[in-house]
Amino acid sequence: MPKYLNTSATAAYTKGRVLYGLVEHADALAAGATPVLVEGPVDAEAITRAGLEAARAGAPAFVGIATCGTALTAEHVAALADVVDLEDRTVLVATDDDAAGKKAAARAWRLLRDAGCAETRTVDLAAHNDPAEVLQDDGPAELAAALEASSTATGLDAATLSLHAQVIDSRLQEWEPVLDHIDGRLGALRALAADVAAGTPDQQAYATAQLVVRIDLDVETIHRGLDGGPEALPAEVEAADPIEEPVVTDVETPPAQLIDQQPADEQLVDQLLADALQRPLPDEHPAAALWTRLDVATAERRRTAAAVDQLLVDHLGPERAAALAGDPA
Repeated sequence: MPKYLNTSATAAYTKGRVLYGLVEHADALAAGATPVLVEGPVDAEAITRAGLEAARAGAPAFVGIATCGTALTAEHVAALADVVDLEDRTVLVATDDDAAGKKAAARAWRLLRDAGCAETRTVDLAAHNDPAEVLQDDGPAELAAALEASSTATGLDAATLSLHAQVIDSRLQEWEPVLDHIDGRLGALRALAADVAAGTPDQQAYATAQLVVRIDLDVETIHRGLDGGPEALPAEVEAADPIEEPVVTDVETPPAQLIDQQPADEQLVDQLLADALQRPLPDEHPAAALWTRLDVATAERRRTAAAVDQLLVDHLGPERAAALAGDPA
């Protein structure tokens, strides 16, 4: 069997309509196995072998489904929906870790989103390029473990592994060459606003934090672009004025046990806060950038009546919190 099967359409086979493995494993999918979309039939067989072997040992079942050398189509998704209730099932996408694979994953996300799919996630294959390599190098148990880790992740891990996060990251990489000036940052926000808004609340929070870190626009502009769409943004935005107060940049991440003891809906906020404080600040207006990140990371908590000042005291201690105190505007 070739690793990739890419043939021209015939009267008997139209690759834009047929998913390899869907019919063969329809019973397993109907019984609850998680579908994993891949590019080639060998990857699909690797997923199915690892996933069904794990299921026999009591772990979740996974079935590989391949597009066989073509991009996912709406007809593919319709065929999948005939077998799987997409509104009540997570779909994993394990395309190759290259430009073509990321483009295919982005297309898959949009089609599955439009079909009402409940959740779409990527699979962390570590240093491997595709599932077949994981099976060949590390064996079925390691591949099954990677699949299970993706399908069962919660909170920040789930937001990070979401296909939504990969789409946002890929789009930001496209804009990377022009993010050193304000027009490029504003253009990126305009381009990404609709995709960010299409995510779940956790995915939107994670994507917003990524925008703050990588674009460093002021928080009001970012919120305006995300809440009101590209048309809500001004034609141009001025950079924030420099802040004269000293900025503490050697802040340690809050202890893991402190985060673990908090309710699940607060853990994501605190992980984002820790990430915002830990990342290096830009050379241009570092204080303004720090306060912007804090504002986004704590926005959800403030809606539940906790103040930014108290958050800083809780996580940094009174002395470091006092060093960061002041008006960020």
